[in-house]
Amino acid sequence: MKLDITNYLPLTILVTNTHLAGGVEPLVSIVADAIDGGINAVQLREKTMDYSRQLDLASQLRQVTQDRALLFINSEFEIAQIVGADGIQIPESGITQIEEMAEYHENMYFGCSVHSIKAAESAISHGADLLIAGTIFRSPSHEETTGSGVTLIEKSVQRAKIPVVGIGGINPANAAEVIYSGAAGVAVISEIIQASDPQATAAELVRIVNNSWNSRFNSDD
Repeated sequence: MKLDITNYLPLTILVTNTHLAGGVEPLVSIVADAIDGGINAVQLREKTMDYSRQLDLASQLRQVTQDRALLFINSEFEIAQIVGADGIQIPESGITQIEEMAEYHENMYFGCSVHSIKAAESAISHGADLLIAGTIFRSPSHEETTGSGVTLIEKSVQRAKIPVVGIGGINPANAAEVIYSGAAGVAVISEIIQASDPQATAAELVRIVNNSWNSRFNSDD
């Protein structure tokens, strides 16, 4: 059965980076701590890792996330199926593949990373179930990018009937702004992976995201 993401909103997603974590073992430990802190989704994104190592990491992450947090795998359909991931995350360059892939993977939930309104519109038209939009604010992982601000979220939400999650330079100080702009959650990398206390940092971020989400809908009543 295909994932019903509405049961998990708002999303607070931790995107993996073994380089920043200092290796696979530290990363898995950080992910476990972040989930203890309330993170409810993890995205495996390791662009330079070979298939075998990704499969091993995905298996470990599935054990850590099982019944506690969603697991999305970047691009690798086979790995996602083998470990029983909840969804697949497609990069912007693969948008046109979504429609075709969905025919062969009917039960797979398709997230798509987008960096512009044009890309967001294209992803929606090709059948994406979720957008991760950014870079919202300048971030350590994309220092060359200034950041779009929450405008990208606002305009994407106007065009999408699917959840839009913000990514890029998001932290406890600006997460509320992202949620109030219409986002269905936030995704972070270095904010948690490089934190001195990943569990506490995750807990604070989750608290702000959830409170902002609740406040946003209460204010709409």
